[in-house]
Amino acid sequence: MKRIIDKRIKEKFLIDDLYLNGQAKICGWQATLVYMSLCRHANKDQESFPSIKLLSEELAVSRPTILKGLERLELSNVIKIEKIRSKNGKWLNNFYILQDKSVWKEIEPIKNKKGSKTNRIMGKFSNQVNDTDTDNQVHKNTPPSPQEYKTKSTTRTLRKHMEGNTFKETHTASTAGGNEINLLIGKFKDVNPSYEKLFKNKTQRSAMASMLEKHGQEKMTKLLDILPKTNLLPYAPVITTPVQLETKMGSLLIFIEKMRKAKADDKKKPFYDGQEMRKSKGRWFVIPARGGQWLEFAGAEEEIVWK
Repeated sequence: MKRIIDKRIKEKFLIDDLYLNGQAKICGWQATLVYMSLCRHANKDQESFPSIKLLSEELAVSRPTILKGLERLELSNVIKIEKIRSKNGKWLNNFYILQDKSVWKEIEPIKNKKGSKTNRIMGKFSNQVNDTDTDNQVHKNTPPSPQEYKTKSTTRTLRKHMEGNTFKETHTASTAGGNEINLLIGKFKDVNPSYEKLFKNKTQRSAMASMLEKHGQEKMTKLLDILPKTNLLPYAPVITTPVQLETKMGSLLIFIEKMRKAKADDKKKPFYDGQEMRKSKGRWFVIPARGGQWLEFAGAEEEIVWK
């Protein structure tokens, strides 16, 4: 089976021309709305796992509409739906795999005895979507979907451009590094037992987004990695949330610099007139280069050279 792997930074998403040029008519408007949203939420492995509630809120449609759209997409093999159970057998979530257009199937509406429409698939029938779903869906150990958390910096635009004889409409968006924000917030696990609450807190996410934009992911990662150590040291600022980190960033950087200098000084050795020195019981001694008894130093400490 062919797969589309999209490794770009998610500033925009794409929908195949083939879908809008034909498959949309086959699947129907409910499926098209849902498919656009799933494409928007897809990660680099073409997997998407927003909750039914989130899809409903984003598209301003009812839950049955979302379920109908998912059903049509699965029937036509445009998406593949997999389910995960907890250890006690409870359904945890669905996650959706966006299939390559080479494996899409045609479905057609037919009428049952009562005159209502139902679906018949041209090929093997696939599993239907359950009528239940969890709101906060996380696939295995994947961080929470960044699109579930809206930030102030999120902007959306629509643009049309000409490709051959067809117009293609693409949706562009800036998500303030949603995946990076989740990964950085996850690093508070070692200093904050309630770190999971930070993912949904808009104030905490906004603070992290601001620091990420200003300092970059590499520097932020290094700062967060050192927090478990600095939080235990005297005189160091105690930081357990992104807001605290943003507020105390200056104090933390100064403390880290002092630690660096102190560590560097510990590696330096004292010398006088080219000869190594030692301090014992509060007094300085010069170690003769040729060996022999140590000589007590009678000069000022300003004369000692550290190197």
